[in-house]
Amino acid sequence: MFAFLVKKIGLINSGKAQSVAWNQEEGWIAVGGEHQPQGQKKGLLKIIRIDDQKAGVQGQAAKLPYDNSLEQHQTRVSRVIWNERYQKLTTCDDQGLIIVWVLHKNDWCEEMVNNRQKSVVTDIKWSPDGFKIGIIYDDGAVIIGSVEGNRLWGRDYNTVRLALIEWSPDSRLLILGTADGQVLIHDQQGNPLNQLKMSCLMNKVDPKLYSVPGLPLSAITWYENGKMYTDDTPPGLLIAYQCGRVQVMKHERDESPMLIDTVMTIYTASWSPNGSIFAVGGCAKEQDEQRAIVQFYSNTGDHLKTLRVASQDQVNSLSFEGDGLRIVMAVAGTIYFANLKLDYKWAYLPSTETLVFAYQRQDRSQFAIIFWDIKRDQRTIRYVKNLIDIKGTQDYCFIVTLLEADTWKLELCNSVGSPLDSKIIGIEPKYSFMTKTHIIISSQDFVYLWQYRNQVQKLTTFEQQSQTGIRKIGREMAWFIDDNPDTSVIYDKEKFQQETTDKQTEEIICAISANQDYLFVGRLNGQIMKFTLPHVSLEQKYFLENRSAILNINCNSTRLTVIDINGNLSVLDLKSTQTLDFEKKDCWQVLWSENDPLTFAMMEKGRLHLVRDLKADDPIPTDAFLIQFSDLSVKGVLLDDIMGSPDGNLKADELIVVYESQTIKDLKEAVKKTSAREMFAIIEKQPSTALWQLLLNKSLEDFEFQIAEKCFLKLDDYYGIQFLKRITDFDDKERQKAEILTYFKRFDEAEQVYKTMDRKDLSVNMRIKIGDYAKVLHLSKDVEGSDALITKTQIELGNNYADQGDWERAAQQYKQANHIEKLIEACFQIEDYSTLDGLIEQLQEGNVYLQDMGERFQLLGMAKQAVKCFEKLGDVKKAIDCAVLLNAWNYAVELAEKNNMMVQIEAVLQQYAAQLLEQRMKLETAELYRKANHNSDAARILSGIAEDLVKSEASPLVVKKLFVMAALEVDLYKKKLYDVTMTAQNNTIAHTLDQLVTNDLQHSADKVLNNPWRGAEAWHFFTLTQRFLYAGDFKSAMKAAIRLQEYELDMDQKKIYSLLALAAYYNKQFKECARAFVKLENLENLTDDEKERYEAIAAIIFVKNPPQDSPSDQMQCPKQTCQNTKLNEYQVFCKECGTIFGVCMVSAKAIVGQKFYTCKACKHKMIDQEVSNRQLKFCSLCHTPIDFNRFGKHHDN
Repeated sequence: MFAFLVKKIGLINSGKAQSVAWNQEEGWIAVGGEHQPQGQKKGLLKIIRIDDQKAGVQGQAAKLPYDNSLEQHQTRVSRVIWNERYQKLTTCDDQGLIIVWVLHKNDWCEEMVNNRQKSVVTDIKWSPDGFKIGIIYDDGAVIIGSVEGNRLWGRDYNTVRLALIEWSPDSRLLILGTADGQVLIHDQQGNPLNQLKMSCLMNKVDPKLYSVPGLPLSAITWYENGKMYTDDTPPGLLIAYQCGRVQVMKHERDESPMLIDTVMTIYTASWSPNGSIFAVGGCAKEQDEQRAIVQFYSNTGDHLKTLRVASQDQVNSLSFEGDGLRIVMAVAGTIYFANLKLDYKWAYLPSTETLVFAYQRQDRSQFAIIFWDIKRDQRTIRYVKNLIDIKGTQDYCFIVTLLEADTWKLELCNSVGSPLDSKIIGIEPKYSFMTKTHIIISSQDFVYLWQYRNQVQKLTTFEQQSQTGIRKIGREMAWFIDDNPDTSVIYDKEKFQQETTDKQTEEIICAISANQDYLFVGRLNGQIMKFTLPHVSLEQKYFLENRSAILNINCNSTRLTVIDINGNLSVLDLKSTQTLDFEKKDCWQVLWSENDPLTFAMMEKGRLHLVRDLKADDPIPTDAFLIQFSDLSVKGVLLDDIMGSPDGNLKADELIVVYESQTIKDLKEAVKKTSAREMFAIIEKQPSTALWQLLLNKSLEDFEFQIAEKCFLKLDDYYGIQFLKRITDFDDKERQKAEILTYFKRFDEAEQVYKTMDRKDLSVNMRIKIGDYAKVLHLSKDVEGSDALITKTQIELGNNYADQGDWERAAQQYKQANHIEKLIEACFQIEDYSTLDGLIEQLQEGNVYLQDMGERFQLLGMAKQAVKCFEKLGDVKKAIDCAVLLNAWNYAVELAEKNNMMVQIEAVLQQYAAQLLEQRMKLETAELYRKANHNSDAARILSGIAEDLVKSEASPLVVKKLFVMAALEVDLYKKKLYDVTMTAQNNTIAHTLDQLVTNDLQHSADKVLNNPWRGAEAWHFFTLTQRFLYAGDFKSAMKAAIRLQEYELDMDQKKIYSLLALAAYYNKQFKECARAFVKLENLENLTDDEKERYEAIAAIIFVKNPPQDSPSDQMQCPKQTCQNTKLNEYQVFCKECGTIFGVCMVSAKAIVGQKFYTCKACKHKMIDQEVSNRQLKFCSLCHTPIDFNRFGKHHDN
């Protein structure tokens, strides 16, 4: 990264700034300190706002759209903090006065004022959620208040003096720092949890005193959006001491913190808004004098930049802007602003005009890598974990990721992010670079080189050999920087790590750069090593005064630009080994011209300089990152704006900028006033590709074809010369003009010229040549032979859409062109199966496309469509095989019956079922039989599973569902037999009846097939009773339990009569309860202990309650000839006439004259009123949807 000063604001009346805070949401900047109006010291509190323009230079006049001084503090304002959630400002002064400010009608007003008047406030901090504020005082008092101004709790720490307070990101922990350097962890209620061990003070204090070091703290700050205790938690807790030591931790339990010695005196520290970097401010001695500085570090502890702010002072406070691109610093009587150029992970591929950049959301551990094709405005996204870096060149880029400790992956990708090859290395990628042929990685001690491409422009990954696509490993090598590289040794990760374990250089690597011919390595002592490529050998060493940070080589390897760690740019002549007479300060990027070895572009602060032969043009203010420099024009990308909203709509015309050199600008003006022949003589004196192209355009526009031909020769443009010969053969000036406009890619203007010539055919040909088939389709309506042309155009347009991945529009074009083959491909891509179903019906039997469609459907697991395709193709065996493969046995059996292949199918089916049963996969076996329409076999399996579950005391609801499934299968089986009977032909009736008789004899002893619904009914009433008991509906519970008595052969009697006794007891029907106990006590296989327990419970109940039923509702028998009017509501039949009453499966009530609904699936009844009251939509027993068209039409007669 790079940082440079751009603005400063002086404080009047001898003002001194002590604290500064930048509101990240709204951009307000609060400055606290003191000043001396009229010679009297008073508190200083200013709220300002600066312009949003980030490009600038140090010392320029600061624009302040808002500047307001608040005078309520009488002594020095020591702390200013923002509550981002509620947009409140809190300030405190040396007398302990605390004021909360709010914005009202563009003025800041006091909302709350507090003054404890006992001690001085040493620190205040809002919790990240904005609901609580922590205040600590010098005397050890801690007060936690709410955002409404209420005191939540307070505590006195009389034994220590408190200095700093901080909240954890989840606002559940409170960190207190003491004056003697202790760091204490408390919960949100103030209860002590533990004390941190400050290992960063190694060699400063005795290890026994790490917890109580006796050194003053300068900052405790925890990144407020940090994650807590996750596997991918990045470091976020920063603790800094004035002595310059910093400890960075993932959380308060981190046992392996990062320890940093900044070699400065620290007074303040702050995290950037995204948590990727932190800044520490203070002062350091340079050449025996104190200087205010800010040092920037990554969250992994790497030093990024040192910003020197002012001499003879110190940085008292600093704060980041909301987007992290600017920082404000309080230094004595001045407020400084600096711009930051961050180290984004990005690359530009000029051959394909693709910008590759990565970003990470705060709520995700993965990085999103976007491949943005600027020319086509198309984006491809990839997600990777632990991204380290991205580099690219021409057509390719490579991505560096961390796989595990000491292991990294290099992945070579094309311009749409598709992986082409990858390598695993054990060398830490501190620096990386990519040329047209090589990928170079270096740590501080080692260099790794991978030749992914050879000099004849082929990927070594897939070189053409006797067979295409044969893989060839790209050449790899690595070496220790102090040793000579051995080109005969191929890099092996494990072996290299073993051989170089103890190797470490004193002069570490600090920069690398390369082109196709040379590799340059900068080292700590200022040395730059030059290696030849591709055969690596050390050719020369250069020595500079300062350590290099950024190296760039020109197009012919004669000059090297060097930016040192202080941002000073110098140019090294590689032939003479001399540093040329050129120097610039505060530089952060250099880009050499692709075709001019004497020209380069450089970024100095917020200004772009174009330098030709060491002479710079006038600076151009810009924030762009340079991506390409050719033909005296520089292209840049506004990466800061992209990273501010990477998910938004990327507009090339807004985010990609182009700057021309002064030479181009001057000649453009001269072209307007000078003839082409005169311009030719001028440009010949200072030739350039861009200038020849400029003259070429001018000469073509003026029909100066002789000059144009000379320009084509200068540009080595053979095709241009052929173009010129072709248009000179035209006699028509308008035709020539149209062709020239086409050459300039001004196609709409050329079309207008053809239109005036009444030559629509030429417009169509032009559009066909440039591939603009949408226009061709529009123009070709009135052209001769338009039908064939339209069809061809629709196909080509569909191809274009397909190439772009827009398969929906491609399908539309293929459909209009009736191109079946491509339409099939497009429909499968967009999953338009309805159109594909229509194509199956449309295609004739035996059509070759049915084969492809069937195979595709089979791969997708769509059995119905696949079988249909193969059947229509005429390949019945393949259709059956497909159905078996996809477990669609119903289709397989149906086809086999139709084509007399049942013997083969039955054998395969039974074999597969036997395998499943051997693996105890009974449910899968039942599903297999269901699909094969073997309903009776499926019913037996399901019933067996249910019986097994009953024995294992499984969930009654699950048991009921299995019995219901078995019963439904039996009903399907019986319906199939009935259908066979009804549809049999006369000559086969006898045979069919024989089959039915045989089936009856076979299944008469099979309980499942004979009476399939008994098990389902039993467990339905069992669950219904329990549901009513838990709901407190004891009357309904007893009715359901009484119905259970009918299923003694289907359920354990102990369950039945236990449930009946319980329901009758709670319903106060003690006579029925007594009957249930009698039944329980006389059960067979009852142990003596169980019998004694039943008797004891019965004694307890019936000592207090005589065995008599409580009164119940009386009803009249519905049979007209019966006069019984004393039917008990619990009775299930009439004792007078013997009429058996139906039962409602919803409420267990007897159906005595009520309207009821009969389920069409299970044929069980439900009283209409009960269905309505419970708002049921499905049958209570089998859960089949209720047909409300049939609702209320059945009565019990």
